[in-house]
Amino acid sequence: MNEDRKLTASGSALADGQENRIRVAQSITLFVAFQSAIVNLFAASGVALPWVARAFMVLSIGTSLLFWGVYKSGLNLRWRRVDLALPQSVLLVSIQFGFVLLAPKLAVIFLLVALVIFTCALVQLSYSQFAIGCFVYAAASGMVLYLVRDRFGYPGNSDLQLTLLWLFFTSILASFVFVRTQNNRLRGQLAQAIEQLSVSAAKLEALARHDSLTGVFNRQAMIEILEAELLRAHRTGHPFCFAVIDLDHFGMLNEKYGSGVGDLVLKGVAEASMKLLRALDRFGRIGGEEFGILLPATWLDQGMIAMGRLAKAVEGYDWEKITPGMNVTFSGGITTNAINDTAEVIIKRADEALLQAKREGRHRIVQAEEALPDMPPLDLD
Repeated sequence: MNEDRKLTASGSALADGQENRIRVAQSITLFVAFQSAIVNLFAASGVALPWVARAFMVLSIGTSLLFWGVYKSGLNLRWRRVDLALPQSVLLVSIQFGFVLLAPKLAVIFLLVALVIFTCALVQLSYSQFAIGCFVYAAASGMVLYLVRDRFGYPGNSDLQLTLLWLFFTSILASFVFVRTQNNRLRGQLAQAIEQLSVSAAKLEALARHDSLTGVFNRQAMIEILEAELLRAHRTGHPFCFAVIDLDHFGMLNEKYGSGVGDLVLKGVAEASMKLLRALDRFGRIGGEEFGILLPATWLDQGMIAMGRLAKAVEGYDWEKITPGMNVTFSGGITTNAINDTAEVIIKRADEALLQAKREGRHRIVQAEEALPDMPPLDLD
């Protein structure tokens, strides 16, 4: 069951990651297509050579479509490294820098788009990849600008060229809005994933402390609860009772009716007990047909009364709905805390009282208190 949950969570996270990669690759493709249109319009106005604009369109859009197709087909999921953000950004940015050399008057367009592409990839890059990318971008852009320093220019100041430049810078703004939206989306997914992990951890912790059959506390949880109650009693001086009950002739019942009916009996005992006990009481399964009961703020005589009521509640449970004619009783041992008690000591004392109840004929509760220390005889002379 736990393995299935892990596989489901892993598959969900993988699907979310692939969806984000597809979305980013699609957005980059649309953006470079728009840029290609702007570059071709600038070429038509004489700012760049037509073949340069066409070559840029083929290379930039083709490369973007290649990565989008890989993500869309899920081909990357077959590889060891499923995230291709780093090679994708390196190739596309290299194309932008390369065309700065071929069309230096459009250098500002290529350099800004290279920055946009790198920013889009940022949401998928690790810290180390981001650091490497920043260094490469700074070094490459500096080198390119140095190479075109004597040809670096401005696209132009005609109405068409100014309009194209305005459209380009507007698209840059839109791209940064997209990156911001994508970051917020990823943060939301991360917060949701953390919340789901917290819920899953709480469920796992609850499962680790509860018996899988009856749903009540298991032995380890009851020991922890008992140890905590002993500490509280040592601190406050308040008494408590701890009882152990064992179903009478449960082995014979299993042989007669089968283990399936035996499981229903255990569930019935747990149900009857939980209905009767107080909210502050603790009830758990500590063995096959053996249960432990912690009764805080309870003196031993009060505990005996409570156990008598519990015996009647279990005996009076509607066992007919499980098997006609069936009757279920238990034997029990109960004790109260003493000054030097540990969890092991108090459980052992309750178990010894339980064994005495069985020796005396079962279907009864026997109480036990810590034996008083031996006192030296009084010297009356």
